[in-house]
Amino acid sequence: MTVDGDAGPILIWGAGAVGGTIGACLARAEMVAHNRRSAKSHSGIWRDLAVRKRRTEVDEQIAIVAGIAAAHGRTTPVLDRLVRLVHEIEEGQRPQGRANLDALAEAAP
Repeated sequence: MTVDGDAGPILIWGAGAVGGTIGACLARAEMVAHNRRSAKSHSGIWRDLAVRKRRTEVDEQIAIVAGIAAAHGRTTPVLDRLVRLVHEIEEGQRPQGRANLDALAEAAP
């Protein structure tokens, strides 16, 4: 099945195989198309930091993944660094900017 998208037709496959329905796929495609036209280009953590200047939900949305990984004996050094960077921005210890990507890359194994 295909749905028309901004860049041409989008193939939707496997809906039944993963427990979804064609209707659910169409609803997701409609939501994506609607959000592409939305004036709000960023949301979530970025918007909280850059626009609203408030604390984020980084612990609830991202740090939780590190906790799950730790429970399975895995480490997440880049994710841990990302959470620390966001907290530093929230606390005014670090400006928001592209230089933070370098700081994040330093955590990569």
